[in-house]
Amino acid sequence: DWPNSIIQTTDGGYVVAGVTYSFGAGYYDCFVLKLNPDGSLAWARTYGSTGWDEARSIIQTTDGGYAVAGFTESFGAGRRDFLILKLNSDGSLVWARTFGGTNSEEAYSIIEAADGGYAVVGATQSFGAGDLDFLVLKLGSDGSYEGCVQDCSPTLYDVSPASSFLFEVGNCPMSTSSMSPTVTAPNLTITDACVPLFVEESSLYSESGITCSPLPAGALFISPEEMLVRIYKADGKLAYSGELRKGKNRINLDAGVYFWHAGQFKGKAVVR
Repeated sequence: DWPNSIIQTTDGGYVVAGVTYSFGAGYYDCFVLKLNPDGSLAWARTYGSTGWDEARSIIQTTDGGYAVAGFTESFGAGRRDFLILKLNSDGSLVWARTFGGTNSEEAYSIIEAADGGYAVVGATQSFGAGDLDFLVLKLGSDGSYEGCVQDCSPTLYDVSPASSFLFEVGNCPMSTSSMSPTVTAPNLTITDACVPLFVEESSLYSESGITCSPLPAGALFISPEEMLVRIYKADGKLAYSGELRKGKNRINLDAGVYFWHAGQFKGKAVVR
């Protein structure tokens, strides 16, 4: 069990967010503790499922509840996804959302925005310009982000961790030194994580690529391996999300223009 974030609450107490292996639904679970002003335990809750679920950041929201950001391996689209939890003041769960692609995403910090929504920052391997990029996500007050955020239902447990008071206080000598850090201005590539980028389909017709052929009322994908596919409408809304089998896959769609994203491949399909 270890903590990742602590804040002081409006009642003078504290709330701590981290991860536990001792309690919860299985493996590692998100762990949130509420402490009274004297350090005694007010309540403790875990949130998770059978995978690794970890809380990295917690804030107290204007309604007196809490918002938590971290990552989950139990839910979502890929290996690890952003996990955002909204809690009541007693730690009960209001809603839970995941955000991510087929690789790993981890959230490190969350704030409440002026409009009542939430801004979350972390790292992504599914989107962006390189192996590991910054990912900034802006959510509505209900955790919504059209087309890209999935609901999930982590299991909540009330737990009773052991606590003790420490009386020995020691002096910690501090070492100070002058530092001269190097400051540079990096050239950043900025992309929208949830806007499918059009790639000419002719560039995908290779032995190792995917083919997508429009059909009446749908599209035919021929995939070299199993992988997740997402299909978006022209307005950016998610029309379909699921697994492609190796070989032929027919997906039924209404007439219209669609953009799809599967693994490292992207393309466009016009369904008539």
